[in-house]
Amino acid sequence: KGKDIKKYYYKYDDLWLIHSHTGIREKYKAIDIPNKYPKIYNFLRAINKKTDKAIEKRTDKGKHWTNLRNCAFIDFFDKEKIIWALTSNKWGFCLDNEKYFLTSGAFFLISEEIPIKFILAVLNSKLMQFYFSAIGVMTAGGAYTLKKTTIERFTLPFVEEKEINDIIEKTNEIIRLKNIDINTDIKKIESQIDKLMFKNYGLTEKEINIVNDKTNY
Repeated sequence: KGKDIKKYYYKYDDLWLIHSHTGIREKYKAIDIPNKYPKIYNFLRAINKKTDKAIEKRTDKGKHWTNLRNCAFIDFFDKEKIIWALTSNKWGFCLDNEKYFLTSGAFFLISEEIPIKFILAVLNSKLMQFYFSAIGVMTAGGAYTLKKTTIERFTLPFVEEKEINDIIEKTNEIIRLKNIDINTDIKKIESQIDKLMFKNYGLTEKEINIVNDKTNY
């Protein structure tokens, strides 16, 4: 869920999806729940009966009422991806390489050309947090509304391969530390990444001071 996604880490609440898909552009055939998975079918049938056939009556079902509706990007969930919450009290994006599915309260991003951990570092930087204040929307309670259309407006800097590798190395260290203890203080490493971002986006000292004054970890 979106609420489980934090900056550089996520909380896993042991929730599971019955992935009874209805196929994907002829690549997969619809899963035959009634005949191949009778225990799951009986489980769903009990819920259906208890809810006055709400599952069966829904409009977004697949070929059979036990099937999920078609999803053209099912395979994307299996890829290494950046995930983030639609609404969050704190600025934060996280890497997922465990093939998790997301609820509608979260988004994800994949990349096959640009190193995804480099993109993750850019998104988590102070500079992007500051830029959001100019183009994004906050809720009435002061939370970030990280819409897909807003994040798509972010730009990536042109960075030398050596520095990209340096940023990725620092990002790996942050992820490693967070995997050990989510309460680990990573401000020092984040500050090092931010300095590289300021440099590669061409900020002046005055502009850097403005960003630092208007953002926090």
